Amino acid sequence: EQISRDIQEMFTKGVDQVVAKQILELAHKRLSSLSNFETAQIDQALRQVAEELGLKAGPCFIVIRIAATGKKVTPPLFESLEALGKDRAVSRIAETLELL
Repeated sequence: EQISRDIQEMFTKGVDQVVAKQILELAHKRLSSLSNFETAQIDQALRQVAEELGLKAGPCFIVIRIAATGKKVTPPLFESLEALGKDRAVSRIAETLELL
């Protein structure tokens, strides 16, 4: 299922195309490895992505939110990803990586 994304919306404070790609590569890896794809585990995995890259969570989560939902503003990110399901969330992140 194809969703439209405005890639330019990802580029915010300290996030350019290179950083956005790093965020999505690491998020893809972390989310793919989760055996329990629920809000608390998603939260922990994505906070580790921001921490590992030395970024604030907000700008990091904007990139992931746009990749997964196509929107800059959504219901809470972790719950949105859980509702999408692991396969759809991870595949949408992979699709966005191809656009970068």
